[in-house]
Amino acid sequence: MSKAWIEQLAENIKEKDREAANAYGREQHRLGVVNSRGHEFFALVAQALELDFGEMRGLLQGDVTSSETSLETNGVDQVMMARSRFPWFDAVLKYEQSTIVLDYAQGKGVGGDARLVADRQVTVFTFAVGQNDVLSVEEGFDEHPRRFAEPEDLARHIMEVLFAA
Repeated sequence: MSKAWIEQLAENIKEKDREAANAYGREQHRLGVVNSRGHEFFALVAQALELDFGEMRGLLQGDVTSSETSLETNGVDQVMMARSRFPWFDAVLKYEQSTIVLDYAQGKGVGGDARLVADRQVTVFTFAVGQNDVLSVEEGFDEHPRRFAEPEDLARHIMEVLFAA
């Protein structure tokens, strides 16, 4: 009989909370795609880095700028990268809570200065899900973040950051 008030309340909820519910649904979908394919994307980045590091070592071999350069995969969630000099760097790339985190210290000369190693930088790459559930990553939290559509693109960017001290 007098159920008009409850019908009005339901309509108000539908009207006011629709966008929040849709945004929640989109975020849940994004997290599902990231959780199902994020590790694979990270593994492809690690493979591309391994190839790029090998090529860089080969190109510098025998040159005065050649130095020990290493890349070590630690499980499925972490890649450790280091170079002792010209330029030096100490870096860790991690798949962490549905993001990829690059934590590094670097310099032009010879590594090992505790003051410089303590001055680490961290870049967070967040996953984005595009049309047809295409996965990519975006650098940082800028208004216009740099996007990397392919794992090889992210690996190239990381190489440029580390070797361009």
